[in-house]
Amino acid sequence: MTNPPHPRPPPPTRSGARGEGKPRVSDFAQFRRLLVFVRPYRRRLALALVAIVAGSALGLAGPYTLQFLIDAVFRQSDAALLNQITVILLVIFALQSATYFVRSSRIWNGCR
Repeated sequence: MTNPPHPRPPPPTRSGARGEGKPRVSDFAQFRRLLVFVRPYRRRLALALVAIVAGSALGLAGPYTLQFLIDAVFRQSDAALLNQITVILLVIFALQSATYFVRSSRIWNGCR
C-alpha cells in the first residue's frame, strides 16, 4: 500500500503577516530600516568588511605565489628568486594573520 502524496503548501502571498489586505513591505525598505540600527557601528562594520575582503584576497595570493615558486624557481634553479618568493610568502601569511585578527576582534568586540 502506498501513501497518498502530501498536498503542496500554498504559494506565499503578497500580503503582510499581520493582515491579508496590507501590502508587503519591499526588501529595500526593510534594508533601510535595518541601516538605522547599524549606523552607530558603521566604522566597525566597514573595517570588518575591509578585513574580510583583504583576508580573502590574501588567501588567494598564497597558493598563487606557491604556484609561481614551483614553476619559476625549480625550473630555473635560481636560489635568489627562491629567497625573494619565500620572503613574499612570509609577508602574505603575516598580513593574512593580521586581517584575520582584525576581523575576529571586530566581531567579538561588537558582541559585548
